[in-house]
Amino acid sequence: AHVVRDTTAATLRDRVQRNVQDGCSLFTDAHRGCAGLDSEYAHYVADHAVENVREQIIYSNGIECFLSLLKRSNKGMYLSVDVAHLDAYPNKQTFRFIGRQGKDADGFQKSLSQVAGKRLTFQELTDWFSQS
Repeated sequence: AHVVRDTTAATLRDRVQRNVQDGCSLFTDAHRGCAGLDSEYAHYVADHAVENVREQIIYSNGIECFLSLLKRSNKGMYLSVDVAHLDAYPNKQTFRFIGRQGKDADGFQKSLSQVAGKRLTFQELTDWFSQS
């Protein structure tokens, strides 16, 4: 998940080309910024003005679920969203969303395994805040 500054076709096309392998299938809504991807990808569109699901396989409910959870977690956890840290919010939600299968303890153990042996000193933390 990435934060994009605008949703023009050029910006979205660039993001898709940098992050999606050639030959993959794309499932999007009818946003005009997603137009023009048909030549490189199998691009399926669900136009929500007409339908939510087409042929039982073409829908964008997965990403809409992700975005809904991102929005609710930010509203429930933070008083305000800081633009300087905007990329961190979807990164955290991506980690939580991908690891949602299994038990809570599994996600906790995975989190701990990724910080084991790493150290953040008070000096590093305060230096980082003074640069922001």
